[in-house]
Amino acid sequence: MARIFLREGVRVLGVAPLTSMYLFGEENPAALGDYRPEVHDSDGLAMWSDSGEWLFRPLRNPPRTTVCSFRLDSPRGFGLVQRDRRCESYQDLDARDQDRPTAWVEPLSDWGKGSLRLLEIATALESDDNIAMVWIPENVPNDGLSLHYRLHVGPDVPVARTLGQVVATRYLDQGPGLGRFVVDFAELDTKAKNVEPRLDVSIGGGRLVSQQLLKNPFTGGYRAQLDVAREQTDDIELRATLRSDTHAVTETWSYLWQPKR
Repeated sequence: MARIFLREGVRVLGVAPLTSMYLFGEENPAALGDYRPEVHDSDGLAMWSDSGEWLFRPLRNPPRTTVCSFRLDSPRGFGLVQRDRRCESYQDLDARDQDRPTAWVEPLSDWGKGSLRLLEIATALESDDNIAMVWIPENVPNDGLSLHYRLHVGPDVPVARTLGQVVATRYLDQGPGLGRFVVDFAELDTKAKNVEPRLDVSIGGGRLVSQQLLKNPFTGGYRAQLDVAREQTDDIELRATLRSDTHAVTETWSYLWQPKR
């Protein structure tokens, strides 16, 4: 059980805080001159909303420390996950990053209105826990607020899912204000195996130059390629989902792009 109290104007900031480490991954392999392809304890933030939408946010070692907020009223669950379980992805026989657990928060009651905050701290050290997340209620009564949840720690999210998952995010810097994103989705919703999906993309603060969706014959899933140009801000929010008509057949990929200034 978690408790939030409001006393003399001092407010405890959130519920179910989790921390982790993310140094680099497939989006920026060997970024620090390391022989290992990836170094991280978690590779994504997963959220399950009250509407039933699944959202996956790949973690980053950002160019500058960043806090992102996600509206998440009455959440069904959320957590920091380690999806890549292949030893060859890490090549570390000591740290064994492929065995790092997923931590999943399961609310046991209706938490009401609130948001999830994700903190990503720029670091050059794998000893730093540079990732933190916490759920923050919109309102706290004067006499405090009690919320109940169950914390699951294990190899995967303890919820049966049929939607295709995001399994890889790769990035290519194509010059000032230009970037290419390659997103791999695993096998689609079993109800949509015989339906050709379409790529649904939204961008805040930037412009979609081109997009491409390819069937991946090696995984049974799909690969989305997005070429994006910065326009308005230094922080560009990207989202992509595969759909069949109006029905989502994958979870939503969500990414914050911070191009080099």
